Amino acid sequence: YRDTQRYEESEEMYLSALEVYQRLTAVNPQVYEPYLVRACNNLSFLFLAQGNFEEAERYAREGSKYDSTHHTVYTNLAASLLFQGRYAEAEEIYLRYKEELKEDFLSDFEDFYRRGIIPPEREDDVERIKKLLSK
Repeated sequence: YRDTQRYEESEEMYLSALEVYQRLTAVNPQVYEPYLVRACNNLSFLFLAQGNFEEAERYAREGSKYDSTHHTVYTNLAASLLFQGRYAEAEEIYLRYKEELKEDFLSDFEDFYRRGIIPPEREDDVERIKKLLSK
């Protein structure tokens, strides 16, 4: 649904999956936490795609609290902060995960440009981060 921009249906499915994984994780966290983190990450990206950066941040943070070793959730967290104008917070995440996630960060920016997600007033910030990642 997300890939065809059917966001309402996508959100419904992701929230349903999140609910299931929350219940399963409560019983067996070793097995189900990665799925729970992935559900949060998917919701975070969905809200990024819709320009709802606060909700994107919320789900990225939720995912990171379950399993801080699932670092891809930080790609969405950094972008959501950057697009809200919280450059310093975003920069900290980009720098912390630069070596591990550089290519993910850069490809996300290209995807965000194609989708028209980046607020015009944040384009200069995106370019600053891209330069920082390329050093």
